[in-house]
Amino acid sequence: MGTRREGRGDGDGMRQNEILFLQEQNKVVLETLERVEAEREKAHEQIRACEERDSSLQSELELVNDKIQALAQRLRQDKSETMAKDEHVKVLSEQNKQMLGLLETEENKSKSSTNVIRDLTSKNRKLQTIAEEFDVAKAELEKQVSVAKSKCADTVATVRGARSLNEVLRSNIQNTEAKTR
Repeated sequence: MGTRREGRGDGDGMRQNEILFLQEQNKVVLETLERVEAEREKAHEQIRACEERDSSLQSELELVNDKIQALAQRLRQDKSETMAKDEHVKVLSEQNKQMLGLLETEENKSKSSTNVIRDLTSKNRKLQTIAEEFDVAKAELEKQVSVAKSKCADTVATVRGARSLNEVLRSNIQNTEAKTR
């Protein structure tokens, strides 16, 4: 019976060893499981942190996209306004060219008119000088005509007087002839 016990003892020892071994393995598995669960929990926390960070980044991305869209819209609007302003500048530039052309034409007309006015002023002065000379000559001629008219009137009066005298003399001669007959 002793051998059995020893056999049993050996069996108990083996069992004990197996139990210890299994307990040891179980302990290692539990430690590994705890470590893996801790790592899993840590990984979940990291995932949550990443998800929160992702959510935050998504919000920031949406804000950035909104800003980009707003800036793109503003850029389109600015381009449109710039094109409109450029077109307006072209129109104003063309108007300025036309105005400068008109101004140059008017300046040329003004210069031409100034030259014509200068020539006419010179001619007018000459004509005024001639008119003054004419007025002097006219006054002299009127004076001479007046003197001539006066002489003519005197001559007419003298001739009338002489006619009258001739008539009287003729009448007297006829009367004298009639008496002598």
